[in-house]
Amino acid sequence: MNSDSDKAAAILGQHYPQVDSRHPRDYFGEVGSARDALCYAWLYWPDVVEYMGALFVLLERGQEQFVRGRLEPIRSRGGRLSGPQWSDLVRSFNTFEVSSLFRLWPAGAYGDVVECLAPILRETWEQRFRSAYPERCIEVSVVDDDPALEVAIQVNQELPGVDWEAVTTGVG
Repeated sequence: MNSDSDKAAAILGQHYPQVDSRHPRDYFGEVGSARDALCYAWLYWPDVVEYMGALFVLLERGQEQFVRGRLEPIRSRGGRLSGPQWSDLVRSFNTFEVSSLFRLWPAGAYGDVVECLAPILRETWEQRFRSAYPERCIEVSVVDDDPALEVAIQVNQELPGVDWEAVTTGVG
């Protein structure tokens, strides 16, 4: 077993002592269900939408409308953002604190779980983007050194040049 598996097994063993195992793969069949797995499918392979030339990860109900609602005034006013401003704005919608994705635990209560889960999400999300958008340059990273954030997953993308004329007229 590798150190990631060892760490995951130790965490799972603490939370599910009734499972006699030293490998994380043995837990889902013992303590989970197919219904649980279905709930988490979109966490590991999230929906993605393209808007104004950028890709946005959708993890919550109403998130697409929220993103469009925040960006629509820029488009409709004929606003233009420089490359770095646009990249920062897109990145702000694509940064997710792992603990904030779940409502059934108090924030900060399971730091070891979040630290173990984050690299797994990074890897599956990166594959999601590679398979759906092979022509795009996208990097998914774990952010654990930003004092303003807990452990987070962040999607960075090389944005194609935005045709602001097409964006502001609604043709793009």
